[in-house]
Amino acid sequence: MFDAAVEVGVGAFLEGESPPADEAILASLEQAGVDDWLAVRLLIFLPLAFGRLLLPGAQLSDRFMDGNSERRLADDPVFVWASQRAARAIRHEAEWIGLRSSEVNAANKLLHAGDRMEDLRFTTVMMSETLPPVQAGDGGVPSPRRLLEALLAGHGFTVTDGRIGTTQVDAQLVTHPRPAADMVTAQVHFVVQHPDLASPRLVESFAAAAPTWRQAIGECTGKFGQSVLHTLITGLLDRTACAEQVSWKPYHHRGGDFDLYTGPILQQFSDAEGPDLPGALDRMLGALEQTALTQKIHWLRIFTCHQHHQPTANEVLLDGQPWPTGESIVAHLAPPTTSDLISARLFALLIPK
Repeated sequence: MFDAAVEVGVGAFLEGESPPADEAILASLEQAGVDDWLAVRLLIFLPLAFGRLLLPGAQLSDRFMDGNSERRLADDPVFVWASQRAARAIRHEAEWIGLRSSEVNAANKLLHAGDRMEDLRFTTVMMSETLPPVQAGDGGVPSPRRLLEALLAGHGFTVTDGRIGTTQVDAQLVTHPRPAADMVTAQVHFVVQHPDLASPRLVESFAAAAPTWRQAIGECTGKFGQSVLHTLITGLLDRTACAEQVSWKPYHHRGGDFDLYTGPILQQFSDAEGPDLPGALDRMLGALEQTALTQKIHWLRIFTCHQHHQPTANEVLLDGQPWPTGESIVAHLAPPTTSDLISARLFALLIPK
């Protein structure tokens, strides 16, 4: 599965203030741990797939010449994923990537000569050189979806077509500009849909910077697995699972009785004592008495970050939306004793009895 690889490829094409040269794109990909065979395919197939968005009505070939061999484009897994990604391209991506296509260049010349788009018929796509063979594995860019499925499989749950029963799960990579020449930044959105959730989609995002995409995506997945995964499994899939990783207590609300499930606090950057998030959560539960809660599954997420004893982030989400009351409670917490950078995150589910 090359869902993450094509995102990484798109990011490489968009680096800088002007479209980078092919050599710069390959260097960017390979420096971040992308295998040569995959980097070359991203360089070739992304412009081809994005360029075809700019050729509506033209008759396009479904074949390409790879050295002396003629192959179907649909048989190359990277082209298939590149085409799926191109289908949701924004204008900037289509221009910076698609305009590099040899088919687009040929079409522009013919259109300037007076031909109409619907009259254009393209022959087999010719590669400038033989492609390196596809290798087994992910080519240095692991799929967050596959990593999520592996986490769930480790707890006895099999994902079939993105579902475990009535629960839908997904994980999607978002790339960001490099924080440094030798680092990349990955952000992974872990998405859950369940008929009993108060809001249709539960999204928890984690970010990490590392020298390679494998490390960065792996760190995002590890953070999710440490702080959110077990609570979701217990709340949505099996109440008896993950008992050692999840805390439970009853919660009475004027809208009904709930079970409160919380996972461990994810603390980063410092081992010093962090802010009192459990105490903050207790005060939030009292404040929730003033908020209407349906007999659905609700979730709370608290995130704080401090440096030099000052808060740099204070985010409290209730059912995925900012909750000012919760943020006010966090704002009045005693700051960490350390002046070093320190962040803390706590995730909780409220399950109707």
